[in-house]
Amino acid sequence: MNAADPRAANRLLPDAAADLPGIELILEAQRLRERFPEALPGPVRAGYLRFKPGVSATARLDLLDDDGLPTGEIRWVGVYSPRSGKKIAKARRRAQRLYGTAGRELMEVRDLPGHPGHRVVLGRIAADPKLAGCLRSVLGERAFALGTAGSGVPVLRFNPQRRVVVTLDGGRAAAPSERPGDGERSAAGPPVVAKITALPSAVDPLLVQRLSRSGVPVHPLVPCHGTEAPAASEHLRCSEWFGDGDLAALARREALHAGNRPGDRTGSAARAAGAGLALLHGARLRPGPSRTDGGSEGEGDPGPGRPAPPDDPVSRLRAMGTDMRTLDAGLADRFADLAAAAVARIEASTMRSGAERQAGPGLGGFPHAVSEQALLHGDFSADQVLVDSGRCGDAAGGAGETRAAVVLTDLERMRWGRSADDLGNMVAVEILEGLSAGGPAGPPDDLPEAGGGEHRTPVAEAVMAGYRDRAALLHRNAPPEAEICAWAAYHLLLRAMGPFRNCSPDWRAETARILDVVTSLVHEDAGAPPRTAEAAACSGASTALVPATLPDPQDPRQHLTMVRAWPKGDGRMTAELLDADGRVRAARGVPESPDALTWTVAPYGEDPRLPALTGLSRSGRLVVHRHGRRAVVALPDRYVKVLARGAAAEVARGSRGLYALATSAGFTAPRVLAHDEDTVEFSVLPGRSLHALGMADQRDAYLRGLHAWARRWPRLVTADPAPFELPEFTVADEIRTLETWVARVGMFPGILAVPQEQLAALRDGVARELSALPADGGTTRGVLHRDLHEKQLLAHGDSIGVLDFDTAAVGDPALDLANLGVHLELHRDQGVLSPSLHEEGQRVVHEVASGLGVPSARLHAYGLSARLRLVCVYAFRPRWRELAAARARSLEITAP
Repeated sequence: MNAADPRAANRLLPDAAADLPGIELILEAQRLRERFPEALPGPVRAGYLRFKPGVSATARLDLLDDDGLPTGEIRWVGVYSPRSGKKIAKARRRAQRLYGTAGRELMEVRDLPGHPGHRVVLGRIAADPKLAGCLRSVLGERAFALGTAGSGVPVLRFNPQRRVVVTLDGGRAAAPSERPGDGERSAAGPPVVAKITALPSAVDPLLVQRLSRSGVPVHPLVPCHGTEAPAASEHLRCSEWFGDGDLAALARREALHAGNRPGDRTGSAARAAGAGLALLHGARLRPGPSRTDGGSEGEGDPGPGRPAPPDDPVSRLRAMGTDMRTLDAGLADRFADLAAAAVARIEASTMRSGAERQAGPGLGGFPHAVSEQALLHGDFSADQVLVDSGRCGDAAGGAGETRAAVVLTDLERMRWGRSADDLGNMVAVEILEGLSAGGPAGPPDDLPEAGGGEHRTPVAEAVMAGYRDRAALLHRNAPPEAEICAWAAYHLLLRAMGPFRNCSPDWRAETARILDVVTSLVHEDAGAPPRTAEAAACSGASTALVPATLPDPQDPRQHLTMVRAWPKGDGRMTAELLDADGRVRAARGVPESPDALTWTVAPYGEDPRLPALTGLSRSGRLVVHRHGRRAVVALPDRYVKVLARGAAAEVARGSRGLYALATSAGFTAPRVLAHDEDTVEFSVLPGRSLHALGMADQRDAYLRGLHAWARRWPRLVTADPAPFELPEFTVADEIRTLETWVARVGMFPGILAVPQEQLAALRDGVARELSALPADGGTTRGVLHRDLHEKQLLAHGDSIGVLDFDTAAVGDPALDLANLGVHLELHRDQGVLSPSLHEEGQRVVHEVASGLGVPSARLHAYGLSARLRLVCVYAFRPRWRELAAARARSLEITAP
């Protein structure tokens, strides 16, 4: 940077400030008073800054008194480039439409001198570009004065273009003087806290109700009396006022009177909070599906009463790294290195924590790995715990007292994940509190392997004590300190842009301090394992092996989520990804070095080897796309399989025969409607897959479909295959398939955290088991599906459909039954199938095997093969790579 560069003279500006000069007015907020002298007569403070380089920046603006304290008046400020000028005009029109001519008062617009087309806007909350309509529908005319001295609706929180939290009382807006405090209750009735959001609220009332009824101390939702919104508004959630503040505020109040040490009420409330969090983590709910699991459309939505799926740390850190680069290239480089190290630390600590607990024998006689999945708060910290301090005398004693003393609030981010994630977030927030107060800036002092330091606060210690005690009563183990420390580093990185967003004049130095703390937390000692490919993906390199995300070449600001990849024998890969709109995208990976690939993402619905795909993808929904090989497009009344030119006729011929075979056994199956040289059109089967029903925990429908399959499957297996010219699939073929998959894993060092020698030994052991099977041992010949699992079975009432039957063959019936049973194990371990449904599924599989005369030794041997093969398959699916490694480590070759 040369001396003429304005950033050299003003280190307050981000690197990408040149295309949005107005950002300087927000970062030096007092200068706004020169532009708006009447509206801003006194000092101001900016925060909640959102910066879109070259486009716009918006922030909250608090009006202060002469002592620098908030007056309660709140505005928002925005600076806009010529590219976004239409947004200003649109916001003005909306304000006048909502409030008539008075709406003109809600926004003031000024040109930015010396920068034609650039403008700065000062607005009231009621004119917020994303919230205006919601506020008007909820509060009516009362929204007009929000954030002003004359408002009768106190604003508790305001995050521009995101949310507003206000207080209502007794069916009307509460005056500031009526706001309860110190445990008092308003004479007008219980006050109501109303949260109004620009996007539909992520807080699911049914889920909150389920948790509250099961004894988890969550802040219950109540009817939103005193608003004008419909009862079912997705933009409004209301709760009764609880207690007299949050745990963080209580700790600060008591510290003022106790020499910076928490008082008895703080310690009691913190222990109660820890106990409440343990109850949440132990809640017996089933994890919901994810759209990145390869399920069908709609299966990824959490659904009523269901939390969201786990976060992907790699994707989140990578996106944050992109944003950081717009602020400061040097900080961004440090961030990228630390992001990779943080993911590696999480992986290493998870492995050391013994998360892969033994949970009894699975199909094939082997213990299976269960990855811990807890229901998380998603943003747990002391300020997310509301406290009734008058009831904190002995709050940690029992569940009833815990609920009376504290509740967990702000539940928008509830999701599945590891319990250390929540606790690490708490530690990260405590560290940041210490940094902002000039306190110690290090990690907990009882984690020497993480780099030392002194920051485990008394509040955090009390929360952990309450958590451990309650977890023990629930027969759960609290996560180890090293894992909490690893997640704390991750959450600090997610907050590394906080100083900039808070418009701190020293944001660069403060960000560097946060990165210093992360450095100490993720410092790798000599015994730490090497960084994995997934950890390396955080650095932003696009050449990592099967990274969790890839930049979208059509919009570099967006990232594509890697769903699955298929390795080839020449070292290349193809992959399937999802874009920000949930659309399927295909990619190819070409070797750059022994441990890196260069990935190329194809435009949506385009593939030069599948020319018919382009037109079909424009009129339908792309469901599957394996680049260069095949694709499936869903149209309103049919599915179209797109193949290489000349391949469709053979597929159509075989599918017609298999349709006849399946329907003769009582199954429904897709019927061939038409075909040409590169497409085959199939009918649509009604119903939902057993996999989807299991994920939704629809027990009755799942069991009905499962038993429908069990009744029909023996008829299919024992059907005469002669008319259908099915190929043979032998034990030798199964061994070759397994050898191929193990070899593919070996071609990509680091793709799986298991030594290749161990995989090779397991492969050889499975091959011995298969080769030892007697050729005439029971029923050894029948019709095979060869890829039977719950996603291939569609339940609809008493009917059951079978999909993807184009791999059919003749061979050992034990193969399909073992494959189905091992998939049941896998889906239970993924947390998408309940233990009870898994148990019933295994019972039915064994019952069908017995009816077909399949010896247990054959089921056992094929179960081993399926289990090791799926380890290799899932090594190329970033989300499940850790689980695949855990299942490999738990696999042992034993007799049935």
